[in-house]
Amino acid sequence: MIKNVLFDMGNVLIEWQPELFLQRLGVKNKDDINTIMNNAIRKKYWRDYDLGKVTKKELIKKSCNCLPNRLHKYVKLLVNNWHDVSRVIDGMPEYTRYLKKKGIKIYILSNAGKNQPYYIRKFPYSHFDGKCVSAFYGVGKPDKKLYEICLKKFNLKAEECVFTDDMQANVDGAKAVGIKAYLFKNTEKLKKDLKL
Repeated sequence: MIKNVLFDMGNVLIEWQPELFLQRLGVKNKDDINTIMNNAIRKKYWRDYDLGKVTKKELIKKSCNCLPNRLHKYVKLLVNNWHDVSRVIDGMPEYTRYLKKKGIKIYILSNAGKNQPYYIRKFPYSHFDGKCVSAFYGVGKPDKKLYEICLKKFNLKAEECVFTDDMQANVDGAKAVGIKAYLFKNTEKLKKDLKL
């Protein structure tokens, strides 16, 4: 019996689309967006930020070192203000509240930096029962250790949990520790998958 639903955050609860965010933050030139993506955002130190190995200040510095001066302001805006231009995924605030009213416990299980507790307050998800964020544990999905940390932290049984994520590797990581898991496409598909 499913008693708990674990949610990835980016592209499940809220948007995580840096290219789109850069446009919303004022970058008009597609080549500039590609330069920022390829020379900063897709680099290892962005992953290290989600693992708590790099501070926000270090992330900005490393990113700016790889880019022309004229793009530095956009990297700073992206790192510091992406959550101001991100939006919730359609239907997810309502669906998570529906699950909560049914007595299902709901948790965030996310690869994210240490500022996650700050910016998540900007979104309508204060009703969650808890969160497990990679940067605080030095390990991220799909490593099975993060799923095990989450289960232990909230005293959950894997067989009583279901997880959803927009990345197949992370879905497979959950399955590897005995958690039922589904690839997230949209809210309506998730409702059909969970049948809760």
